[in-house]
Amino acid sequence: MQIIVHNEEELDKVVDQMLPLLETHSIFAFDAKMGSGKTTFIARLIAAISDESDVSSPTFGYVKEHDTKMGTVHHFDLYRLEHEDEAYDIGIEEYLYGDDICLIEWPKKIENLLPENTVWVSIEVAPDQARIFDIEL
Repeated sequence: MQIIVHNEEELDKVVDQMLPLLETHSIFAFDAKMGSGKTTFIARLIAAISDESDVSSPTFGYVKEHDTKMGTVHHFDLYRLEHEDEAYDIGIEEYLYGDDICLIEWPKKIENLLPENTVWVSIEVAPDQARIFDIEL
């Protein structure tokens, strides 16, 4: 599924498509270049299912936990991860094979560890600065 958004207000179109997926899937991999809007979108998604309005990236701690109407959501930012093996130090397997929802920025750093049923969300910046979201189940 592909969705194009031209501004932050239009991100709700993507959120609306993602909400049903949160009920059937638990691992979401957000693949995009720096500055493409991964954290902005994840913040909007978490805000839609919780009372949080100020969601920030967990860059320096790798993972941030959020209590939501859909249960616990773990937001990962793996940008600083240098080797896949480092993910074991944060207990990545417990997160990935647990019951909670995981939203992962920079998922290619642990691609070999991700379950087969991971939902891949790629975000590309178009020449006109629109964001193209491709969601693959």
